[in-house]
Amino acid sequence: HLLKLTGYSLGDPITVHQPPASVSAQSEAAQEQPQLTKAPQTPVPSPPEKQTTQYLPAVFVPPVDRTWYGRLGIGYSNPESIGGRAGTTLGTSVGDAELSDSAAYEVAFGRYLGSSFKLELEAGARNFDIDEVVGIKNQVKNIASSDVAGNVDLFTGMFNGYYDLPVSWRLKPYLGGGLGMAYVKANNVLTARSRPFNNHAWVPVGAAMVGLDFPINEKIGFDLGYKYLILGDLTGSRDDKAGRSDIVKIHNVTGSLRYYFGN
Repeated sequence: HLLKLTGYSLGDPITVHQPPASVSAQSEAAQEQPQLTKAPQTPVPSPPEKQTTQYLPAVFVPPVDRTWYGRLGIGYSNPESIGGRAGTTLGTSVGDAELSDSAAYEVAFGRYLGSSFKLELEAGARNFDIDEVVGIKNQVKNIASSDVAGNVDLFTGMFNGYYDLPVSWRLKPYLGGGLGMAYVKANNVLTARSRPFNNHAWVPVGAAMVGLDFPINEKIGFDLGYKYLILGDLTGSRDDKAGRSDIVKIHNVTGSLRYYFGN
């Protein structure tokens, strides 16, 4: 063959370099092998973090704009026997009046002071029938008992304070106390041996309360409470020998709905 090489003469020797057979074979084998595509790796999900659920105490604390509230209550009143005096045709009689049970009605307006204290103004009304007077004594003779007609109205106005016990319960127990005045009015009190008796008096009144407050939602709450009412001496008399007095003591159980004002 004739080669035309630039820069070389016909008689100059030419050296041809060829790659080693092993390298050439490897190169050809590499070209003949198909190219493998690396499959994408699916990420392995990490184990979920352990979540801790925190339960807040089920205690309702009124927001700042809902600290004022109104309360309506209805309940049951059970008075203890009352020592009293009444004028009769035989002179002044002294005995113990047995009063019937009565419904109790209450309306109040108050506000929270923080999360544990609240103050309120309360008005209450009760009416008791006089069932009988027992142990009647007068200047002439003693009478075991006597049927009585008539009733007694009791109206109270009180300033109350309450303290919610610091417990993490849905039902919130509370303690309370109150002071005020009571208007007592006897209406046509009549026995077989006396003339009709009508009278009225203003007397001091105090109360001790205990109960459970249940928040229904941010606007309405319900409480069930016991109240021990103590009224001052109605007649101004005392019987020191027998240890009795004319202080009126009334047991009350009341259920109330409380409405919180505000948006």
